[in-house]
Amino acid sequence: MGITLLWLSIIILLISILGSISGVGGGVLYVPLFLLFLNDELNEIKYISTFLVFLGSSMNVLIEIIKKRLNYKILLVGIVFSTISILIGNTISKSINSDSVIKIIVAVTLVIVTFMLIYSEYFLKIKDNSQKVYKLNKNFYITSNEGEKINILLLSLISFIGGIITSLTGMGGGPIIMPLLIIIFSLKISTAAPISHTLIMISSFISLILNPISMGYNPWTVKEVWIKNLVFAIPVILGFIAAIYLKKIIKKEIYIKWLLIIVIWISIIKIILDLI
Repeated sequence: MGITLLWLSIIILLISILGSISGVGGGVLYVPLFLLFLNDELNEIKYISTFLVFLGSSMNVLIEIIKKRLNYKILLVGIVFSTISILIGNTISKSINSDSVIKIIVAVTLVIVTFMLIYSEYFLKIKDNSQKVYKLNKNFYITSNEGEKINILLLSLISFIGGIITSLTGMGGGPIIMPLLIIIFSLKISTAAPISHTLIMISSFISLILNPISMGYNPWTVKEVWIKNLVFAIPVILGFIAAIYLKKIIKKEIYIKWLLIIVIWISIIKIILDLI
């Protein structure tokens, strides 16, 4: 078991780096990784993944707070709609009550994520929306730190979708949130990443609180779960620190995206093999 935790910690370190640089968080890879190496129940795997996603995203948000760049309107939108969607997602998850169905949902979500990443890179033309004409009242828009106009209604929808994915899969919603921010609002990755991390942090935190209550599963009483949380927290933090320096070195983010896509598809194939 000790050797397994060591190898997992090394892989989690790499995932944390990828998640921080790409803006999608590490949840897209944590769940498939734990399904591959751990013999825990799916609820425990989802909880560990959600905890690590929260830890990684919260550190990215902390940097934004230190730089005085955190947008509190986005924070409020995330709190309101993530809470609603996670409650709905928990109800759906309880009605499904099947690990196989949840794994299928995870696999389908991962496939959608890879296509969205490819679309946003090669087919989407990023436009400057800082001079965007208001089609609704100005109160329905949030202005990012870079001056882009973000429709609150669409942002609420993205936050809602992220919450649903978090509650069902434990992946934090980042794999969908980040591409949607780029596609819908024509944001640059540097602008979308802080918003994505903010919404991921909120949805994962709320999920950590509400899931045990509504699902009737209390991971706080499972010693093994918290041991793994504490052990895996170390490489997540180290990966975040490494990502800060690597962002200055890696100028072409496309390399990170394709590495992420390749690893995601390895995970998809493994899930499919498990279901056969």
